[in-house]
Amino acid sequence: MTLSQKIEELVAKDRLRDPHTIAEKLIADMNEEQLRLALEVALPTFVREVLSQVRRDTTTPTRVRAAGQSTRVGAIRDWHQRLLDSVTEVNGSYKHLGECTRDDVLAIAGSRRKLAELNRRAAQKYEALATLMNDHDATTVADLPAELLRQTLEDLAT
Repeated sequence: MTLSQKIEELVAKDRLRDPHTIAEKLIADMNEEQLRLALEVALPTFVREVLSQVRRDTTTPTRVRAAGQSTRVGAIRDWHQRLLDSVTEVNGSYKHLGECTRDDVLAIAGSRRKLAELNRRAAQKYEALATLMNDHDATTVADLPAELLRQTLEDLAT
């Protein structure tokens, strides 16, 4: 059974929602080899998240002062180097931003636009659910008629 299947089983069987609780249950049921394999699967995602955070942190210059150097000049130099050293995904591979070509930067922008569009569509679905709930005096999504909910979500998917 794969890690994904184990997670799906836990969610279905115990109706768990909290990722921390699910992880605790998975870890409790794993031997050392399974834990190592799980880390091989999970660590790339975690590393990608950390790299994203580092990249976000580089967008705001910080105040750093070296001896004999103005605070402003030091902050700009430090921020500039952190920005150039930040790692970003370009067409499935990873590069330091400072190594990116114009085409790479445009590819990054395109990826961000696609992600923004997916987020916009997801937001529309939730807004439609809220409207549907209001129209049917539903307190929770579960209070909506199943067929109406299914049809609304199908309509939004197209």
